[in-house]
Amino acid sequence: EINPGKVIIEGKTKVVHGVADNPRVVLVVNKDRITAGDGARAHDLEGKAAISNATNGKVFMFLNEAGIKTSWIRTCDSTTYLARKCHMVPLEWVTRRVATGSFLKRNVGVTEGYRFTPPKMETFFKKTSWFLTQLTLTPGDCGRQVTKGS
Repeated sequence: EINPGKVIIEGKTKVVHGVADNPRVVLVVNKDRITAGDGARAHDLEGKAAISNATNGKVFMFLNEAGIKTSWIRTCDSTTYLARKCHMVPLEWVTRRVATGSFLKRNVGVTEGYRFTPPKMETFFKKTSWFLTQLTLTPGDCGRQVTKGS
């Protein structure tokens, strides 16, 4: 049994707690919350926390088994996992199936509702306001740097 300590940080979709008897690990609790528009729109979606937690667990297990060190230690229950306490790399991955919202603002000329096949993967530097810099990755692409307004 893990005894959650005080809240270290709370974001739009997760809460990170210290662990009372081990200062080197944290308990990450996923929320049933979905967001869009850099958090401008948010809704509760029952079951989302469990899906996020299961996905995180599988991805981190895959990375760890491939020899890539991560903070992830283990899944605790359907919505929480144990991780090593560390500093977050401020990146956010967004997977899009359909062109809408902020994507259209950054990509003038793309028709709303355009369906990406395969899904479009975008990586952003996390900021408290608008994403200032974006790195776009597409299959077969080595990535390209795009700054706000370009």
